[in-house]
Amino acid sequence: MLNESIKQCKKMLDKQGFMLYFRGPMTQNDVVELGKTIQRNVLNNEKNTSVKTKVFSIFVELVQNMIRYSDDQKLKEISKYENHENYIIVRNQNSVYSVICGNVVDKKKHAYLEEKLNILLQMDQQELKVYYKEQRRKAPPEDSLGAGIGLIEMARKSSEPIEYEMTSIDDQYSFFFNECDNLNDRYLINQFDRNNA
Repeated sequence: MLNESIKQCKKMLDKQGFMLYFRGPMTQNDVVELGKTIQRNVLNNEKNTSVKTKVFSIFVELVQNMIRYSDDQKLKEISKYENHENYIIVRNQNSVYSVICGNVVDKKKHAYLEEKLNILLQMDQQELKVYYKEQRRKAPPEDSLGAGIGLIEMARKSSEPIEYEMTSIDDQYSFFFNECDNLNDRYLINQFDRNNA
Protein backbone atom coordinates (compact mmCIF):
# COMPACT_ATOMS: atom_id res chain seq x y z
CA MET A 1 0.00 0.00 0.00
CA LEU A 2 2.81 2.42 0.93
CA ASN A 3 4.69 1.57 -2.28
CA GLU A 4 1.56 2.28 -4.33
CA SER A 5 1.06 5.62 -2.57
CA ILE A 6 4.65 6.58 -3.34
CA LYS A 7 4.18 5.63 -6.99
CA GLN A 8 1.06 7.77 -7.21
CA CYS A 9 2.85 10.67 -5.54
CA LYS A 10 5.79 10.38 -7.97
CA LYS A 11 3.38 10.21 -10.91
CA MET A 12 1.68 13.41 -9.76
CA LEU A 13 5.01 15.21 -9.26
CA ASP A 14 6.27 14.08 -12.66
CA LYS A 15 3.06 15.32 -14.29
CA GLN A 16 3.57 18.73 -12.67
CA GLY A 17 7.21 18.75 -13.79
CA PHE A 18 8.68 18.87 -10.27
CA MET A 19 12.47 18.54 -10.41
CA LEU A 20 13.38 19.67 -6.89
CA TYR A 21 11.38 20.13 -3.70
CA PHE A 22 12.72 21.24 -0.30
CA ARG A 23 10.61 21.98 2.74
CA GLY A 24 11.56 23.29 6.17
CA PRO A 25 13.87 25.87 7.78
CA MET A 26 16.70 26.83 5.42
CA THR A 27 20.28 27.80 6.21
CA GLN A 28 23.05 29.28 4.08
CA ASN A 29 24.60 25.80 3.83
CA ASP A 30 21.30 24.48 2.42
CA VAL A 31 21.41 27.20 -0.24
CA VAL A 32 24.90 26.12 -1.30
CA GLU A 33 24.03 22.41 -1.45
CA LEU A 34 20.72 22.94 -3.24
CA GLY A 35 22.49 25.23 -5.69
CA LYS A 36 24.96 22.46 -6.49
CA THR A 37 22.10 20.01 -6.97
CA ILE A 38 20.33 22.35 -9.38
CA GLN A 39 23.48 22.90 -11.44
CA ARG A 40 24.44 19.22 -11.53
CA ASN A 41 21.06 17.57 -11.95
CA VAL A 42 18.10 19.90 -12.53
CA LEU A 43 19.70 22.04 -15.25
CA ASN A 44 22.21 19.52 -16.52
CA ASN A 45 20.28 18.77 -19.72
CA GLU A 46 19.31 22.37 -20.47
CA LYS A 47 21.26 23.52 -23.54
CA ASN A 48 20.33 27.21 -23.36
CA THR A 49 23.02 28.79 -21.18
CA SER A 50 21.00 31.97 -20.70
CA VAL A 51 18.03 30.00 -19.36
CA LYS A 52 20.26 28.02 -17.01
CA THR A 53 21.83 31.20 -15.66
CA LYS A 54 18.50 32.95 -15.12
CA VAL A 55 16.81 29.96 -13.45
CA PHE A 56 19.77 29.55 -11.12
CA SER A 57 20.00 33.27 -10.28
CA ILE A 58 16.27 33.50 -9.53
CA PHE A 59 16.50 30.39 -7.34
CA VAL A 60 19.38 31.91 -5.35
CA GLU A 61 17.56 35.22 -4.91
CA LEU A 62 14.33 33.56 -3.74
CA VAL A 63 16.03 31.32 -1.18
CA GLN A 64 18.13 34.25 0.06
CA ASN A 65 14.89 36.16 0.55
CA MET A 66 13.47 33.20 2.46
CA ILE A 67 16.41 33.35 4.85
CA ARG A 68 16.41 37.15 5.02
CA TYR A 69 12.70 37.66 5.67
CA SER A 70 11.76 34.51 7.61
CA ASP A 71 11.73 34.29 11.39
CA ASP A 72 13.35 30.91 12.04
CA GLN A 73 12.76 30.91 15.79
CA LYS A 74 9.06 31.63 15.48
CA LEU A 75 8.83 29.25 12.51
CA LYS A 76 9.45 26.34 14.88
CA GLU A 77 6.33 27.33 16.81
CA ILE A 78 3.99 27.93 13.89
CA SER A 79 5.19 25.18 11.54
CA LYS A 80 2.71 22.87 13.28
CA TYR A 81 0.05 24.65 11.24
CA GLU A 82 -0.49 23.13 7.80
CA ASN A 83 1.24 24.84 4.83
CA HIS A 84 3.19 27.27 7.00
CA GLU A 85 6.67 25.85 6.50
CA ASN A 86 9.23 27.35 4.16
CA TYR A 87 9.55 25.53 0.86
CA ILE A 88 11.26 25.87 -2.50
CA ILE A 89 10.32 24.09 -5.74
CA VAL A 90 11.99 23.99 -9.15
CA ARG A 91 9.97 22.51 -11.99
CA ASN A 92 10.00 22.23 -15.76
CA GLN A 93 6.58 21.80 -17.30
CA ASN A 94 6.34 21.77 -21.09
CA SER A 95 9.78 23.42 -21.33
CA VAL A 96 8.73 26.23 -19.00
CA TYR A 97 10.90 26.50 -15.90
CA SER A 98 9.38 27.70 -12.65
CA VAL A 99 10.96 28.51 -9.31
CA ILE A 100 8.33 28.54 -6.57
CA CYS A 101 8.73 29.32 -2.91
CA GLY A 102 6.71 30.19 0.15
CA ASN A 103 7.79 31.41 3.54
CA VAL A 104 6.56 32.87 6.79
CA VAL A 105 7.35 36.55 7.36
CA ASP A 106 6.96 38.82 10.34
CA LYS A 107 4.40 41.50 9.51
CA LYS A 108 7.04 44.18 10.16
CA LYS A 109 9.11 42.59 7.39
CA HIS A 110 5.90 42.17 5.40
CA ALA A 111 5.57 45.97 5.45
CA TYR A 112 9.19 46.38 4.32
CA LEU A 113 8.62 44.00 1.39
CA GLU A 114 5.42 45.78 0.39
CA GLU A 115 7.15 49.15 0.44
CA LYS A 116 9.98 47.90 -1.78
CA LEU A 117 7.68 46.07 -4.19
CA ASN A 118 5.26 48.98 -4.49
CA ILE A 119 8.13 51.27 -5.46
CA LEU A 120 9.23 48.80 -8.15
CA LEU A 121 5.70 48.43 -9.50
CA GLN A 122 5.65 52.11 -10.44
CA MET A 123 8.78 51.85 -12.63
CA ASP A 124 9.44 50.93 -16.24
CA GLN A 125 12.62 49.12 -17.32
CA GLN A 126 14.64 52.31 -17.79
CA GLU A 127 13.62 53.63 -14.38
CA LEU A 128 14.49 50.28 -12.81
CA LYS A 129 17.95 50.46 -14.38
CA VAL A 130 18.56 53.92 -12.91
CA TYR A 131 17.09 52.91 -9.53
CA TYR A 132 19.28 49.81 -9.45
CA LYS A 133 22.43 51.91 -9.94
CA GLU A 134 21.32 54.38 -7.25
CA GLN A 135 20.67 51.63 -4.71
CA ARG A 136 24.00 49.96 -5.45
CA ARG A 137 25.76 53.17 -4.45
CA LYS A 138 23.85 53.46 -1.16
CA ALA A 139 24.68 51.77 2.12
CA PRO A 140 21.55 50.13 3.61
CA PRO A 141 20.17 51.69 6.82
CA GLU A 142 21.20 49.92 10.02
CA ASP A 143 17.68 48.66 10.73
CA SER A 144 16.97 47.54 7.16
CA LEU A 145 17.09 44.06 5.64
CA GLY A 146 19.27 45.24 2.78
CA ALA A 147 18.94 47.70 -0.08
CA GLY A 148 16.52 45.46 -1.94
CA ILE A 149 19.01 44.92 -4.78
CA GLY A 150 17.80 41.36 -5.35
CA LEU A 151 14.18 42.48 -5.69
CA ILE A 152 15.23 45.10 -8.23
CA GLU A 153 17.16 42.49 -10.22
CA MET A 154 14.09 40.23 -10.26
CA ALA A 155 11.92 43.12 -11.45
CA ARG A 156 14.41 43.90 -14.22
CA LYS A 157 14.31 40.27 -15.39
CA SER A 158 10.52 40.19 -15.43
CA SER A 159 8.60 40.72 -18.63
CA GLU A 160 5.53 41.66 -16.56
CA PRO A 161 5.21 43.76 -13.38
CA ILE A 162 5.67 41.86 -10.14
CA GLU A 163 2.43 40.83 -8.47
CA TYR A 164 2.38 39.86 -4.81
CA GLU A 165 0.03 38.85 -2.04
CA MET A 166 0.42 37.61 1.51
CA THR A 167 -1.93 35.54 3.63
CA SER A 168 -2.29 36.53 7.27
CA ILE A 169 -1.52 33.76 9.77
CA ASP A 170 -2.11 35.75 12.94
CA ASP A 171 -1.57 39.26 14.29
CA GLN A 172 2.20 38.97 13.94
CA TYR A 173 2.91 36.71 10.93
CA SER A 174 1.97 36.28 7.28
CA PHE A 175 2.70 33.62 4.67
CA PHE A 176 4.30 34.84 1.45
CA PHE A 177 3.98 32.68 -1.69
CA ASN A 178 5.74 33.51 -4.94
CA GLU A 179 6.36 31.86 -8.30
CA CYS A 180 8.86 32.79 -10.99
CA ASP A 181 8.21 31.41 -14.48
CA ASN A 182 10.61 31.43 -17.40
CA LEU A 183 8.64 31.84 -20.63
CA ASN A 184 10.68 31.93 -23.85
CA ASP A 185 13.81 32.98 -21.96
CA ARG A 186 11.96 35.73 -20.05
CA TYR A 187 10.59 35.87 -16.52
CA LEU A 188 7.11 36.41 -15.25
CA ILE A 189 6.94 36.73 -11.48
CA ASN A 190 3.57 36.16 -9.90
CA GLN A 191 2.76 36.12 -6.20
CA PHE A 192 -0.46 34.42 -5.17
CA ASP A 193 -2.42 33.77 -2.00
CA ARG A 194 -1.08 30.41 -0.69
CA ASN A 195 -4.64 29.17 -0.21
CA ASN A 196 -5.22 29.44 -3.96
CA ALA A 197 -2.00 27.65 -4.92
